[in-house]
Amino acid sequence: MGNHSHRGLGAGIAVTCALLLAACGASSAKPTAIHIGASKSKALAPVSIPTSWVSGSSNDGEDSLIQWASDGGSRFTGTFTLAYISTSGRHIDTSNSSVSGLISKGTIEITINGNQFSGTVSPTALSIGIPSSSGTITNFTFAPGTEGEYNGFLSQLRSTVADNVNAYDQQQATAALQQSVQSDAGTVTAAINNAQGAINQLQSDVQGTASDLAQEKSDLGTTQSDYATTQQAVDQYGTGSGNGVCGDAGAVSGDAGAVSGDVGSIAGDISSVQQAISQLQSTVSQLQSDATQLANAEAAIPGYVPSGTPSTTNVNASVSQSQTAINQAVSSMNGYISTANSYQQQAVAFADKAASIGNCGGGPTAPSGLPAMSS
Repeated sequence: MGNHSHRGLGAGIAVTCALLLAACGASSAKPTAIHIGASKSKALAPVSIPTSWVSGSSNDGEDSLIQWASDGGSRFTGTFTLAYISTSGRHIDTSNSSVSGLISKGTIEITINGNQFSGTVSPTALSIGIPSSSGTITNFTFAPGTEGEYNGFLSQLRSTVADNVNAYDQQQATAALQQSVQSDAGTVTAAINNAQGAINQLQSDVQGTASDLAQEKSDLGTTQSDYATTQQAVDQYGTGSGNGVCGDAGAVSGDAGAVSGDVGSIAGDISSVQQAISQLQSTVSQLQSDATQLANAEAAIPGYVPSGTPSTTNVNASVSQSQTAINQAVSSMNGYISTANSYQQQAVAFADKAASIGNCGGGPTAPSGLPAMSS
């Protein structure tokens, strides 16, 4: 068997065939042994040289067959068949090249696809020397063999390719599972960040309600101050519209209207907070769904945990933090709602009282209070 790669032989001998896998014509003649006769002066038996040579190795990923037919003397023509595992390892490449040559006294001159090489030949071994670009000679060896032996090596190559394909497919499947974990991990990380953003928005909306409540408190203070002015006017000028008292009472009613307007703003804040809660709940639901998908992906490839993959603890902490934010928001808003209703009731009471002490007709009608939020 050869101790050098015959794929290299194919490349060196038949550039256009072995490398480009072109099909070169093969001889149709039946191979026959070449007999190198002895000198007429000596009664020696002729040497029979085989005409079918094989070299193959599943380790080297190659298989080659040289067959020739004699012209009745020392000259021959035939084919050189080469099969080798492709660079990708997933299929077998083949080529067929024409050969011709001359055998004389243990030496061989062989032409493969127009390229001439020298070597040695015996009943047990064929060696062909291929010069390299540096000028050194590399010998490629063959042993006598049949097409059946060539096909046997070819079967080994196919088995190797099948193993390569299975290994490649397994690598691809593993890579796909790993990619799934990485993708799902990124999705869960984004969901956790989204939940934090929704918490921040909720807290901002609750803070906006506190700001509007502070404005309502300020307007209630104005209502109370104008009521005191009305009280002083009544004490000084008496009641009735002719002495300006009812004008003061009207200012108190206007102040109460401003307080009611503030309550309207707070009603808008409540709507914003409810939307923020709904958004946060939706985000948490998506986070839990994404976390389940990540857990399933991780289960498909145990032990593979890419850097930065959120843990179950991270997910549970985000869910818990979100629920706490919702509970705190509802509690804070209900406190604000109760205070806002109280401020409005006080403002309306001041307006009614101002109208009454000034004998200025009925005061404003108390509007309905804001309903409490549910968690």
